Amino acid sequence: MPGNRRTVTLSPNEVNPFGQQAEVAPDLGLQQQESEEVVLRRTISQFPAGGLSGGEGNFSALLGPMRLRAGDRLPKILPKQSERLEVVAITEKVVILGFLEQDGKVGDRTFAVQLNTRPVVRYMLPSQSVLPPASSPLEGVYVPPGTNETP
Repeated sequence: MPGNRRTVTLSPNEVNPFGQQAEVAPDLGLQQQESEEVVLRRTISQFPAGGLSGGEGNFSALLGPMRLRAGDRLPKILPKQSERLEVVAITEKVVILGFLEQDGKVGDRTFAVQLNTRPVVRYMLPSQSVLPPASSPLEGVYVPPGTNETP
């Protein structure tokens, strides 16, 4: 019973283990925030990349809604973006982008975006079930069976 408990007196140096604990302030240094460079890399890497044109040393490519050539500066992608990007090189397989330094030149911070130039079938159209024989004078023109029409 509560009335039968013995009281214990603590000295000022002792901590009451049953007392109310002080709230610990959250450590703001542990919250992870992505740098603008990381967000730009992730965002640009998610753009569809393809549409290669031109010849060796003079390629242009499509990266999302942008047509890029070597030496072009990319427009701002993020709101309040302070980092600037420039196209370093374009090859048959990759677009290499670099971050501009204070002097306006590309430094060591570069990354590559893989180009996807493989043909892709988006919609498969229904095939014709009956095709004329290869020796037919119609040579590939489809005439439905049971009709005597000539194209």
